[in-house]
Amino acid sequence: MAFANRAQALLSQGKAAEAAEDCGRSIEADPRYVKAYLRRAAALLQLHEAEGAEEGAGSDRHAEDGAGALRERALADLRKVLVLEPHNKQAKADLERLTRPPPTTEELAAAAARARVEQARAEKEARRLARGARKLQVREAGEADIAV
Repeated sequence: MAFANRAQALLSQGKAAEAAEDCGRSIEADPRYVKAYLRRAAALLQLHEAEGAEEGAGSDRHAEDGAGALRERALADLRKVLVLEPHNKQAKADLERLTRPPPTTEELAAAAARARVEQARAEKEARRLARGARKLQVREAGEADIAV
């Protein structure tokens, strides 16, 4: 358990590789300790994202294979959590997020259209509120003139 706790601290410091190693030690000591699997999955996913960012910077196919392997290891850890604790909400949510297919072009277009409609509504409401504020100012100014 101590290794898993140290792994959490390492994760918060951005030291994912060291955190994954500590989680491995924790799992060796207690293969049923769910938090170690969850934390190792989180560490592996941090490493996966870092490798993915390097891929975008122009690295080779070998790095892409490494990033894919990290993701698969993280998925395996999440599945192991669900074997140990079938109702674990965090593992279910993470697994669902990671295995959800990317949105289609049509879904992205529909989301963009919804965002444009919402933006137009917000702008219309802002104009309505501004008109109301101007009317109130005019009314208050007129009442001030009458009072003088």
